[in-house]
Amino acid sequence: MVKGPLADRLECAILEIIMGYRDGTHQASWGVWLNSVGRLVPDLLHDADLKAAFKRLWKGRIVRLSKAAKGRYHGFDYSGNESADEAFFFIAEFNVTITDDGRRYRDGIKMKSVPGIGA
Repeated sequence: MVKGPLADRLECAILEIIMGYRDGTHQASWGVWLNSVGRLVPDLLHDADLKAAFKRLWKGRIVRLSKAAKGRYHGFDYSGNESADEAFFFIAEFNVTITDDGRRYRDGIKMKSVPGIGA
């Protein structure tokens, strides 16, 4: 895991979790995400920090955020509209899927975390 600021460690934890699943995607409720990330980043204290990490990764096109609907895994995508955040993140499960850009970003993080490489 990458050392450094909480924000960076949270982002790395999210990526580590989704890459542990087939096709780099994972669907879970907020509570499951909070527990899973909390195991990797024990000093996570506030929901707001985790939500901000998801939003940064989404804004950077590192991950796709979506919810299942009508039998489709990616039934609708996260809108980025702050007024809809509570419904998106805290009601039912949501999906986090790595993008092509996210795979490249993750490779860069992994290189930086190996001593003597990328420093």
